Amino acid sequence: MGAPTLAARCSAADRGLEVSAALLAVATALALLPEYSGFFHDDAYISLRYAARWLAGRGLTWNDGEFVEGFTHPLWLFQVAGLGAAGVELRTAARGLGVASFAALLAVWRPAGASWVAAPLVAMSPPLLLWAWGGLETVSFCLWLVIAVAMSERLHARPDGAGRIAYLAGLAFAAAALLRPEGLALGLLATGLLALGGRGRSARTVLLGLLAPCALYLAFRLAWFGELLPNSAQAKLGGLPPLDTLRLGTAYLVETSSFWTPALGIAGVAVLLRPRGPYRLELFAFTLLGAACLSGGDHMPGARFAAPAAVLFVFAAGCRMLRLTPRRKFVAFACVLAAIGALAAFTPRLPTVLDPAARAGARVGRFLADALPPGTLVATATAGSTPYYAPELSFVDTLGLNDRRIARRDPVPMEARWQRVPGHLKGDGPYVLERAPDVVILGPAQGYIGKPARGWFLTDFELVTNPTFHARYAPYNFTVRDVPESPLDLVLYLRQDSPAARNLIRLGTPAVPPRTYVPNGP
Repeated sequence: MGAPTLAARCSAADRGLEVSAALLAVATALALLPEYSGFFHDDAYISLRYAARWLAGRGLTWNDGEFVEGFTHPLWLFQVAGLGAAGVELRTAARGLGVASFAALLAVWRPAGASWVAAPLVAMSPPLLLWAWGGLETVSFCLWLVIAVAMSERLHARPDGAGRIAYLAGLAFAAAALLRPEGLALGLLATGLLALGGRGRSARTVLLGLLAPCALYLAFRLAWFGELLPNSAQAKLGGLPPLDTLRLGTAYLVETSSFWTPALGIAGVAVLLRPRGPYRLELFAFTLLGAACLSGGDHMPGARFAAPAAVLFVFAAGCRMLRLTPRRKFVAFACVLAAIGALAAFTPRLPTVLDPAARAGARVGRFLADALPPGTLVATATAGSTPYYAPELSFVDTLGLNDRRIARRDPVPMEARWQRVPGHLKGDGPYVLERAPDVVILGPAQGYIGKPARGWFLTDFELVTNPTFHARYAPYNFTVRDVPESPLDLVLYLRQDSPAARNLIRLGTPAVPPRTYVPNGP
């Protein structure tokens, strides 16, 4: 038996590198995932409240009789609710879906057409590890994007009219679109690229698969919520001049650049090692970065809006690396390891414990649920954990994600510090006063007295500077002792003529309200 040929040795080296990279990706994911298992974001509880009310027979509503769509990820909510109907606790369901999506992303990596050599950069991505546990749709969105763009790429390599694959590609883009609005934009882009590539029949089939589920949900939205766009999107859009939104989005990409530039660098290395086109996958990734910029960015940790672009950059690199010679593939793997080192060295440390708003908000919600009768109206900016843990109470979301009137306020005066933080622009103090809530929580989950008036949100500022508010409401201090070793100080403004608030008044001690505010003050 003769010595192995050069081709055989190269093939063995290539297989060995692929197996080594796959084992590295899986092993590091298993090692790093538990580190972030304590994280869960307050905003995730918004969807959980909708799901809980739906499962309780109250419909997909925020409060009884309030048909407002305070979420932009219906598919995620439906999945969580489905697991809830099967008996899974909703928080566990959301976390389980995130971790399962992370595992599925690695599982489909090679079948989708990418080399394992690039996969460790995804497996060690801090944003993906964080949001696998965070309760929101980020990792699931990445999964469906990879599936969708991989299938659309296969259509470019097949004769026009590959109906089954084209329709499945459209459905995958639809799944992404029902998780995040950017999925619809990428689906339309994929359709256009197919049409430009001379595959018109495939493009039409992809478009059908994309639009049919989206149209069905749009019909439901119009019938149930009476709106063309989700209320949460309207709360985050408008109110700022386009240039200001663009500046915020640019600042967001700069601030999160350490999370996504290593992925961009690997995509660039792959192009240098295999410069022949096409560049469609890279175009998808840049489109996602552009969408993050145009939206004004995000306030949550872990580059949530930029993470999908990073995944697509790495996927694009992996698809090119699959066709490299063994020698060039070893060079690519060395660059992947360098990119991982850059992630470890330059990215800020992400939280590994419960989001502070969720931690305090859950305790406040339980406290209010015990102290107030069902139907009591509470105004708060912490629209996640506090309402979720007080399911029998009604809430005014003072940031407008779940309030139609606040979401549509335009123009919006710029008065408060947090208004420049994405997702915290809007508010409406006079409207909240008109709703006459029994309890008002200013500022953070645990409340504050209202000084400085500009310290938190627009609604706070407009209430604290309104003499009518001070005539009707008085502040009280409370101590929440559900965790004996860590008492929580709570400040609530209680409506003085509210029967529901009387029990709370007995539990608290009067606080000193701030002096009448001078509008030009701090």
